[in-house]
Amino acid sequence: MWKSMSEEEKAPYEVKSGQRKVEYEKQMKAYNKKQENSANGIGDDHEGEEDEEDEGSEEKGQHLKHEEDDDEEEEDDEEEED
Repeated sequence: MWKSMSEEEKAPYEVKSGQRKVEYEKQMKAYNKKQENSANGIGDDHEGEEDEEDEGSEEKGQHLKHEEDDDEEEEDDEEEED
């Protein structure tokens, strides 16, 4: 199906994919920084401060996880249609 679509038909999907890629890279950068800080023993003393600043970040993380799960399902569906 994807191969038979015109560039015009693919455009909205490619835009959405680009946006998600930027968000993924942003999240990975934050994750890697957190991992690096954990390995160096940094961040344990400031953990409470982060929680106050980022209230609801856990909920946001859960929301993003659900979006990623939905994306995987959509990709699987698209691959099956090809």
